[in-house]
Amino acid sequence: MKTLGRMLAQAFKPASPKSPGVRMRSARIKARKLAATLHVELETTRDESGVNIWPTRNIESDPFEGDHYAVDWDDALQRVRTYAGVAALVR
Repeated sequence: MKTLGRMLAQAFKPASPKSPGVRMRSARIKARKLAATLHVELETTRDESGVNIWPTRNIESDPFEGDHYAVDWDDALQRVRTYAGVAALVR
């Protein structure tokens, strides 16, 4: 009976939470690929809690003028996609 109890406990225990690095991996990879094609620089903060996004080419109307900080990689990916839209409009 104890064995059955242990087996059931293993089967129904809550999943362990993923670390932020694992959770944000997909967004990080996509943001870095897109940023490389757009000449956008991604700079992680010291504690890697956030990302600064800097366009390396001059953009006349920077949508993030004065605020280039993204709180996580999902936010960074959205900002890089916004720069992609601005770059498409310029061309």
